[in-house]
Amino acid sequence: MKYMMNNRPQHCWLTLLFLLPMFVFAADGDWVARSFETRGPVSALDNPAELGKVNTRDWTIELPGGGATVSNNSFSVRFWNENIARDDYWDAAETQEILARIPSDGLKAHATVNAPLVGVRWHEFAFNARMFGGGRADLPKSAAELAFVGTKLNESYSISDLLGQSVVVSDYALSYGHMLPQHRIPELAAGATVHYFQGYAYANAWNETANLFTSADVIQGQGEFTSEAATNGNGFGLDLGLAATLSPRWRAGLAVHGIASKLNWNLDETTIYRFATDQAGLNLDSLDEENYTDRVFEDEDVTIKGGRASSRMPLVVRASALFLAAPKWTLAGVVAAQTNDTPLSESGLEAGAAAQWQSTSWSVLQGGIQLGGTHRTLFSFGGGVRLGTYELDLSIAAAGGLFNSAHGMGAAISQRIAF
Repeated sequence: MKYMMNNRPQHCWLTLLFLLPMFVFAADGDWVARSFETRGPVSALDNPAELGKVNTRDWTIELPGGGATVSNNSFSVRFWNENIARDDYWDAAETQEILARIPSDGLKAHATVNAPLVGVRWHEFAFNARMFGGGRADLPKSAAELAFVGTKLNESYSISDLLGQSVVVSDYALSYGHMLPQHRIPELAAGATVHYFQGYAYANAWNETANLFTSADVIQGQGEFTSEAATNGNGFGLDLGLAATLSPRWRAGLAVHGIASKLNWNLDETTIYRFATDQAGLNLDSLDEENYTDRVFEDEDVTIKGGRASSRMPLVVRASALFLAAPKWTLAGVVAAQTNDTPLSESGLEAGAAAQWQSTSWSVLQGGIQLGGTHRTLFSFGGGVRLGTYELDLSIAAAGGLFNSAHGMGAAISQRIAF
């Protein structure tokens, strides 16, 4: 065949969820370093239908790897170092500059960690075991303004949508792909992945509402905050996919991740904190009176043992395509939609494009960009080496910009042996 990579036909393509080269943003929000030609067990987590297509390697073993990211939607590395991570105080202008960086929907921060433990592919079957976790924090802009500026006289403040979430989960996934009997296109395969999730840590904190009013001599307010914690949970999930070879140069795929995927948690405890002033409010001139604060200000801290909670995995629909542009160049693109927010990723539409160059017979280089989704804009760069049966991929990524303009960073490594 004319288009070859690593001395074998380039039948494979990468159905990337939130496509990035070498740096694949998986459905649960984790990063995996992987090149376009990878057909090992981890690729079944992108689209299980790939297992049903032609493969010249009967056995592939995924070795331990890992990846991590951290990002926010407001501050670049340079701005953080120059304006926030300082030992001195901010003046009024500097404070306003900090607040101006926070968008109207608030300050959002995300962190993820992914650790593939082991994976095995044999013909049309694959098994993957991995650990992943991370969390998100959402701070409304009104809460940030209170923290940086304080209250103003005769103004009312309302805080809602304060959120903090985190999870740590292990995933045991069994995948199967099969070539469909048909004669319309060169190759058409379907596949499925069944996940079993074991949860080790879950935390969820939010506020129902909080209101505050201040005048020259009175403070009035009320609020309620709730937090949940668990150390034991489990659940199941299902992925479905189709993968097609349309011509010697074109590949396409469609995958749905997270169908009915949910973890049920046995709560250790739930804590509810409430506070309120009486109708007249807290009079500042009366603070010196004995037991005055106890009479007009009430707070309650309630802890409930046991109970159950649930957290859903992302439900994602993804369409992807790959084009063999030249003997050493491969182009790929994807459009994906996530329908629900999770502790690891946000709902929304995403689109990505990437290019891979086979620099030598034993190495590849890649670069790409993703728009939309949790990180808004994401750039990635990576490379891989192929030394006989051993394959190694490395990748770095930057969110929101490059170098000191980035709002977040990530890195990943993966390795495998293909027989």
